[in-house]
Amino acid sequence: MAANVGDVRVVIGTAQGARVLTLDHKPHLPEERARIEALGGRVIYSDVPRVQGELAISRALGDAHLKPYVTAEPWAVEGILGKENDYVVLACDGVWDVLEPEEVLTLTRDVSCPQKAAELIQVRAIEKGSTDNITVIVVDLS
Repeated sequence: MAANVGDVRVVIGTAQGARVLTLDHKPHLPEERARIEALGGRVIYSDVPRVQGELAISRALGDAHLKPYVTAEPWAVEGILGKENDYVVLACDGVWDVLEPEEVLTLTRDVSCPQKAAELIQVRAIEKGSTDNITVIVVDLS
């Protein structure tokens, strides 16, 4: 099972490259917008759609001042791991804004240690111009 809240994305390595297991919780998504508005909140567009004009994600662990519009309820997916699944990478949007899942898994496979892979992904995201939070966890499934 994989679950996420907000802009943390879970990607798993496959024989074909990479598969995104989660959904980014953005307030402009129809189901997220409907949930927010049903609770009396609003999605306001400035540079990007934001809950109450502030937060660019519709689910988060913090941001108590935006409750109940921003919930911590995760989105989850279940599946069965196969022999072709080698790594799982959990990272926030500071990574995914500038790197594609396939590139992240290639970087991960190029080093032998999950910690070194996470550090390499962080460095590459910075090199590619990320200015957002760059948090990465790499799990070796072998």
